[in-house]
Amino acid sequence: MNIEELDWNQYSIENNHNNCFDCILAADVVYDPSVIENLVKTIRILLQKNQQCTAYIANAIRNESTYEQFRKALIQSCLDVRSVEMDISQSIEIIQLALLPEDSI
Repeated sequence: MNIEELDWNQYSIENNHNNCFDCILAADVVYDPSVIENLVKTIRILLQKNQQCTAYIANAIRNESTYEQFRKALIQSCLDVRSVEMDISQSIEIIQLALLPEDSI
């Protein structure tokens, strides 16, 4: 098992060409609209590097507008967005992300 910290504001495929993950876990990363574009871009790049990879993003929804902007950016990036069912507080949502099949784009 290998765990790495990613700075999606500084991430580039050229500088991280060896990174290939089976699973991406992120928590409480959707709080500032200015980071959404780079966050989504980084997730997509990492999912493309390993088509079997799945990302899980756990969020406490503090600002509906910011969270909706994040969800729209995910969909516009051709990511399959699914809510994960769980038996805990409704104030936290976990979503599962994967690349959409080429024929559905």
